[in-house]
Amino acid sequence: MVLFDSLRTDFTNNVKSYGTSILIQHYTGSVSNTEWDDAQALTGSGTDVWVSGMYFPIKATRGSTDAILLEQGKITQADKSLFLPGDTETTPIMKIGIGSPVTHQHSVIPEGIITHPMEEHAVYKKMYIRTLETGSLIGEY
Repeated sequence: MVLFDSLRTDFTNNVKSYGTSILIQHYTGSVSNTEWDDAQALTGSGTDVWVSGMYFPIKATRGSTDAILLEQGKITQADKSLFLPGDTETTPIMKIGIGSPVTHQHSVIPEGIITHPMEEHAVYKKMYIRTLETGSLIGEY
């Protein structure tokens, strides 16, 4: 546990020094019984959370996770990778605001949350996010 605590402390210090403010808003969704098959209604769930995080453009270095996901068509060059502390609560349906005040809104790419556990805990989480051109998730109320 000493190594884990040391890594978590180092990561947290770096994020606080070089990162930016990140607003996390969780949502719950349901498919409605309308004439459209994909009609989804999302509502805010829980309390908005501010954390420090670091985001980077996609870097397609040969053999990297980014390059593999690009080749598979799961992410695009316009997406970003976001690193958050490992104890940050994340779900597939959430909105990520970058900056304080928030200047850009992003959605999480499906199956885009990657944790790297060590001694049964995650030092950090890596997420792939996509800019929301309208600032809202589809179906958000």
